[in-house]
Amino acid sequence: MDVIDRSMDSYGRVRTEFYPDVVAAGGLAAAFRVRAAALGSPLGGSDAVASSAGVASMRIAAGNGIVSVALVIECRSFSVSVSAGRIQAATGTTSDLDEVVAMADAWRTGGRSMSSRGAFPS
Repeated sequence: MDVIDRSMDSYGRVRTEFYPDVVAAGGLAAAFRVRAAALGSPLGGSDAVASSAGVASMRIAAGNGIVSVALVIECRSFSVSVSAGRIQAATGTTSDLDEVVAMADAWRTGGRSMSSRGAFPS
């Protein structure tokens, strides 16, 4: 599973004052890896590939699909989307990056019904 960072060059219109941890880490994927490592997730050691997309976002590729995460412009919130192939399996938002790590771990390890287990942000 690779964490692909699309936020290293530009935060676009995102108000960075809502994301001091992300800015301090150098981008969304870097902040994600810091929190994942602190929580003991193997995602903390994932390699990242930097790519500029104009907004702070990242993707986590897993054998069972893709987890996409983006910073919300108006407030501190992480918009999370999970897809399996062409099917969007789940979406949600949270202000807690640790919840994003937990959800990504659940998906990475084969989770298909994360909402019922409380692993997916609401």
